[in-house]
Amino acid sequence: MRAWMSRVNEFLDRHVLPWPVRFLTFRFVILATICLLIPLIAFANNTALVLLINSYLNTMSVAVSSIVLLYATINEKQQRHIAELQEQRAEEDHAHITETHELMMRALANQHEEIQDLKELIETATSGNIAAFMAEPILGVGGYITPPKEYFKEAVAIVRQYGGVFITDEVQTGWGRTGDKWFGIEHWDVEPDIITSAKGMAAGFPIGWTIATPEVANAVPTLTFSTFGGNPVSSRAALATIEVIETENLVHSAKVVGDHLREKLMGLMEKYEIIGDVRGLGLMQALELVKDRKTKEPNSAAVLKVFEETKKRGVLIGKGGLYGNCIRIGPPLIATKDDMDEMVTALDEALATI
Repeated sequence: MRAWMSRVNEFLDRHVLPWPVRFLTFRFVILATICLLIPLIAFANNTALVLLINSYLNTMSVAVSSIVLLYATINEKQQRHIAELQEQRAEEDHAHITETHELMMRALANQHEEIQDLKELIETATSGNIAAFMAEPILGVGGYITPPKEYFKEAVAIVRQYGGVFITDEVQTGWGRTGDKWFGIEHWDVEPDIITSAKGMAAGFPIGWTIATPEVANAVPTLTFSTFGGNPVSSRAALATIEVIETENLVHSAKVVGDHLREKLMGLMEKYEIIGDVRGLGLMQALELVKDRKTKEPNSAAVLKVFEETKKRGVLIGKGGLYGNCIRIGPPLIATKDDMDEMVTALDEALATI
């Protein structure tokens, strides 16, 4: 394995040098031969898109346009399916209510039709030789949308059939957060060609990380340079963070504590009609607030109200989703079941005020 890191003053600090050896002993989902340590996640994703793909495929325009088109079509198709399923559900005369997330998962789970759309998009809207498909295993800012088990296998197979590579963005799902797996994409049994990650690997220190398979990495013809890349302080912080995650078995803890949190959140859903869905993996859970479970109308105002009420109780939470109506819960990996109980109590009291 060769480490390819931005150099400062043409030498590598002793705190940066352990990275190549660290990756050799680390259980990654891909066998990597190239690793770049860069300042921020924006640089990590840009490196994956601009440098690696451009070198590997020898094209720039296809990389950008194809990714945008893939995202646009998949999202549009999901929305059409959701609307159709909602209309169908509204006509059914029974008490059970299908939640927003279940509808989305049913839409995503229609694999045959989705794959045909993907093929049609590539064949009609691109040159037929696409660059890449870039995705988060679980949509972060999008509201912790969690694809069905088969989704990435089917989508990535099609992308590779037409010459593209798969880039997984592990900024939010990486380093054990989803429980029992170091990286979120491992839950879908798909090996990416490129992984990007950032803040979680250094407990908040500014760092970005791009790693690629030998085939993609070896196509890069030259070194790169960044004034702040391979920063020794950030590199040491990242090494220390990973060591703590390993020695304290926090990857498994995220599964155990996450399951406990999920159970508590499901209890809140049974108690409050305003909660339309609970979803996520490990310590990456979300509540979707709606005005009505039948119409699924987003309730963004309620999220802001919950924000203020939980803040009064010493708990800070985040939001996400297209309409800002999802409460995103991403506690630190060191969080315990008692911590989750305290947080859920604050949420319970906050929801009771609405």
